[in-house]
Amino acid sequence: MTAVKAVASGRTYPEEFGASCAEKSARPAAGSATIAADMLTARESQVLRVLASGAQNKDVAQRLNISVRTVEKHRANIMRKLSLKNQAELVRFALANDIIDFPRQSPHT
Repeated sequence: MTAVKAVASGRTYPEEFGASCAEKSARPAAGSATIAADMLTARESQVLRVLASGAQNKDVAQRLNISVRTVEKHRANIMRKLSLKNQAELVRFALANDIIDFPRQSPHT
């Protein structure tokens, strides 16, 4: 009951919990674009952008004029540096951090 009354009156319960949450929300997220920019090389950022758009390693290699093996190495570095586990997480990260835009579909007429 004490917790419900505290929250209903605009306070947190317990007070330490509110302070802890406030501190965490003030910190940048572990996968934020600012952190990504600091952690990734310029080439890794380019590779990330192209990979997140759905391109395969071969397509990325051709587009950026590098070898497929180099793309694979950059992908591994990106995944490790950003703590991503798969392609879906890579795309989700890129969308959430405005690295790529979500493609808008035109309405059917």
